[in-house]
Amino acid sequence: IIDRLESFNGSEIAIVTVSETSPSLSAKAFATQLFNDWGIGKQGENNGVLFLISVQDRRVEIESGSGIQKILPSSKVQQIIDTKILPKFKEKDFELGTIEGTKIMVLMLAPSLSKEVDSISQPAKNLGETVKLTLIWIGLGSLVAYLFWFNSKDSKDRRKANRCRKYTHSEWSYNDSGYTRSNDCGGGSSDGGSFGGGSSDGDGAGGDW
Repeated sequence: IIDRLESFNGSEIAIVTVSETSPSLSAKAFATQLFNDWGIGKQGENNGVLFLISVQDRRVEIESGSGIQKILPSSKVQQIIDTKILPKFKEKDFELGTIEGTKIMVLMLAPSLSKEVDSISQPAKNLGETVKLTLIWIGLGSLVAYLFWFNSKDSKDRRKANRCRKYTHSEWSYNDSGYTRSNDCGGGSSDGGSFGGGSSDGDGAGGDW
């Protein structure tokens, strides 16, 4: 859904889940810093959105760049959180809450994508049981394959590589210069991946479930 939005009008949405936002002063402060560190949205247009879910904080923060605040002002963002996201999260339906919140933001930013967004985000209900059974068999097969792989000669190096790919909050520490990574995975850095260099002035809203 968000890839289609970006290809349609350049707006960028990042959906991020973290275990917690400590030691940042607040989930809001964490969201603003992450938004600007990653540069969500196109440079000069500031047409980005960060949808942050902090699990242990039981908190949702949605932040929008200045270029789309006329379409997604803080009052509208709060309404989306209160009516589309938090009710589902309180029912522990995190998938649907995330999808519904994303859908409404995409449709506000690009109303002409209505039919396409609905078709992408609404799975066929009659496939539910088939999917469940398929996943069970895939899981069993994967478990057997994993056991063989785990005991293979190069499994140690592969496990380290996989650990280094994880982007978990626990690998980061906070100091006067911001968030820094502290592990044995090397000294590389990122300028925000494929995001376009946008920024946020902190506009948005949040809520607890």
